[in-house]
Amino acid sequence: MFGNLKAHTGVVNAFLGVVTRKDDLRGEMLTTGNQLKAARALIGIEQKELADLVEVNVNTIRSMEAAGAGPIAGRSQNVQAVQRALEGLGIGFLNHGRPGVQLKERP
Repeated sequence: MFGNLKAHTGVVNAFLGVVTRKDDLRGEMLTTGNQLKAARALIGIEQKELADLVEVNVNTIRSMEAAGAGPIAGRSQNVQAVQRALEGLGIGFLNHGRPGVQLKERP
């Protein structure tokens, strides 16, 4: 239906309604509040620590997690910044029909 979305310069992420450049796509996307909460739990980081790292208010992280199993609403640049920060801390995102997270292997 959509063909190879990553081959296009502009990609519409159906989960978030986010338009991003293909260069920004490193794999799967952060899509749900539960996924964010699980990612934090895996690496043992508090909401406030993540908020400080991403330079957003802690209420932004709380709101994202409050989405639960539903899609995260909010500013796309905040969601992307949170995803990049968590990926930098060793988190990999999974979205193969059921959003999840995993610890990436360290070299």
